[in-house]
Amino acid sequence: MALRGVAIQLVVLCALAYSGCHAATNNLSFGSDVTAAVSERVAAHFSNAPEIPRDHLLRPTTVEFAVGNHDLAATIIPDEEVAALESAEGFIARSAMLDGQLLVAVRGGSTHGNAVGAYWLLELVGVRFMHPLEPTVLAESPVDVAALGAVELTTSPHWPLRGWHYHTQHPLEMVEVFNGFDISTDSTDGLNVTWEAMVPEVDLFFQWCLANRQNYVETLLLYSPEWDEFASSDLRMQRLRTINDLAHNLTLMMSADVPIALRQQHSWYMIKDANDEDWQEQIDERLDWLFDGAGFDMLGTESGSTEFSHAECSTMLAWINHTAQATAARGKRAFIKCHCSPAGTCPEYDDLDFNFLPQYADTSMGILPHTVQTFALDDPSGGTYGQDNFTYMYDWMVEVAASQPERGNVFYGETAYWVNFDINVPLFLPLYGDRRIHDLRMMRGAEEENVAVSFDGQMNFCSGWEWGYWLQDVMTSRVAWGVISPAEGSHEDAVRDALKPIIATLVPKSSMVANTLATSVEDWLVGYMNTQNELLIHGLSKNGSNYKTNGHAYMAGKDSTFEVESIVNVETQPPLLMLRRMMHADGDRDVNYENDVQPLLKEMAERFALASVELEALAATAKAGLRLGEAETKLWDELCDATKMTSLRAIQVYAVYEAANTFRTLGKLVPALDAKYELHLKKAETAINGATAIVARREAAYRVDSARTGGWRWTPTSYRFGYLWTAHSLIYWWRDYGIVSQASTEAKSYCYLNFQNPVDVIIGNEKVQKFAQYVKDNNVDNTPWDMLTDCLAAPELGQEMKFPDDL
Repeated sequence: MALRGVAIQLVVLCALAYSGCHAATNNLSFGSDVTAAVSERVAAHFSNAPEIPRDHLLRPTTVEFAVGNHDLAATIIPDEEVAALESAEGFIARSAMLDGQLLVAVRGGSTHGNAVGAYWLLELVGVRFMHPLEPTVLAESPVDVAALGAVELTTSPHWPLRGWHYHTQHPLEMVEVFNGFDISTDSTDGLNVTWEAMVPEVDLFFQWCLANRQNYVETLLLYSPEWDEFASSDLRMQRLRTINDLAHNLTLMMSADVPIALRQQHSWYMIKDANDEDWQEQIDERLDWLFDGAGFDMLGTESGSTEFSHAECSTMLAWINHTAQATAARGKRAFIKCHCSPAGTCPEYDDLDFNFLPQYADTSMGILPHTVQTFALDDPSGGTYGQDNFTYMYDWMVEVAASQPERGNVFYGETAYWVNFDINVPLFLPLYGDRRIHDLRMMRGAEEENVAVSFDGQMNFCSGWEWGYWLQDVMTSRVAWGVISPAEGSHEDAVRDALKPIIATLVPKSSMVANTLATSVEDWLVGYMNTQNELLIHGLSKNGSNYKTNGHAYMAGKDSTFEVESIVNVETQPPLLMLRRMMHADGDRDVNYENDVQPLLKEMAERFALASVELEALAATAKAGLRLGEAETKLWDELCDATKMTSLRAIQVYAVYEAANTFRTLGKLVPALDAKYELHLKKAETAINGATAIVARREAAYRVDSARTGGWRWTPTSYRFGYLWTAHSLIYWWRDYGIVSQASTEAKSYCYLNFQNPVDVIIGNEKVQKFAQYVKDNNVDNTPWDMLTDCLAAPELGQEMKFPDDL
């Protein structure tokens, strides 16, 4: 029988000491409906997979694997079954004996379904996709030979859109490559990386998306007057086209996040000036560049001029409508972010929240209801972005889903906020995965309660993967395919289900010992997420409010930007009892330290420390009893380091607050209290020293050069550093310490140790930024003026701060 498709034969030799050398031949075949890019990559991974265990007679196990419409696959999965899939992006996996030969087949309803199914097959044989830039190849095969003969799976996605927003407004690992830049610096670290050299990282990320069942990727395109010509150049267009072609060959769609008029953080806004008469032509020209030139499939856009300001609502609506209609005319889809920020209201639309203005737009403009940080749609959010909770966002998205079914409606949550909140402190927060599951279950619940409600899916906001952040990303991406709904099971059921691929990678073997350990690891992760939910989100809530009494408020980093925000009452993270108010004012009228804050800080320090010890014990058991390989061990080490780091942060925060409280009680005038003050400072310093050692260990294991991720360097963003520079320097930790220890005169200033360029971040005006930098640079050590001018700009590229020297 002539076989349609392509067969790739992979031969694995095994040595059997008792009977000489035997060969197990495992054939992997692809049908014509599997793209060449997918088949090539899957075949390469398959060749590196661990050898399948011997059968019950200790003979090498020989298996035929077939993907797509290859004749072998079609023999046991007929066309009519494939056609009956609920979604063309779904797939069927089945095994059977065929002419005395074990066959495992996978067939999808489309090229994308085949791609997702092929990566499911890789997972089956021991190639896992946890960190997006580093596949994990297990040291020993996880295959149960008996189970391999009984494979039966039919699966389809519940929602049609499952997207991953890689937020390139932040100086992430791949910010340059996704914006068409090489990396070239004049610093002594010699960091020079060509754009072409970074494309393989994009390739790995796209494969991770397939393995975790995403079907599109979105990146944000940047702009700065500093590189105006390059922004719309043919070179940039060609490079982005290359990336988009790669995505298409791997069956993924690509979305470009290009704001209409929003200017903050180097966004590539379409309308140059709100008063321009040719604004329609400006939008059309940009859309042609994106779709016809660079080859994007979708548009993501944003309203307002910043997250907190906007043009007249009628003007903004006209811009949104033209963008929607022009995108639709080009056969593409458009979505607009609807932020949870306090952006004001629209008086001409019954005082509607400005962020909800798109509900009046042309229905071809889909909506992206957006929440921030870990907080779920119905969690108390502690005042972040001025909100007590995001329940109003949930109510609105449900209302739009019911009343405007023709409008795209994709939930837009986060698994890493960055700025100063999580990964760059750094904190390990698998809580993100738990809360996103909660959100999707709320959406499923709304659909179950009202047949008129139907959502289009999820796009997740991502800001990096080190420090274990791949864990919540695997959880969050998988549940967009199909989360256990309220009618189908409990929240814990859904969380444990999402953890399965992670547990199966950390504890890959099946035995009595391994199964017991796997259950213990799963229990630990569930318990740790519950503890984080209890302490970081709910904290010491009073009457349902966690304002200034939630753990996130204290564990997050504090910089000069946050302190200035607190003065003008526009906090982008939960407000808290400030250290300065503890030391130099009469506390805080909202909370009392001893009653409302101290018990929380003490409990976080104790419980996170215990959790770290527990995970270390589980890791030791895994390493001693499972014969783990280097790849699995690396994941274990990362999770242990990240958990220990979170514990040390809790200890350090508790120590500086105890020191501040002792200082407030005039400890300097009482020797006994002064000794306590110094002891608390010593505890904080000890925690920082411990964290410094962990940072060095982790940086050596980063998946890309730590000079890229954690260097003080130029980036195309509005930041002069890689996204993990604050983790590298531990500036948030040292800044707390410097304030409480009164390390310098400058430590008394809100502008202390500023490393941001607020003008560039907020409005992106090059002339104003240069003036701010000039004023800042010309007042260095000019006390007291430098205590104010330090807020205007960051140190220059050759002036990286080092700690504790620069305290």
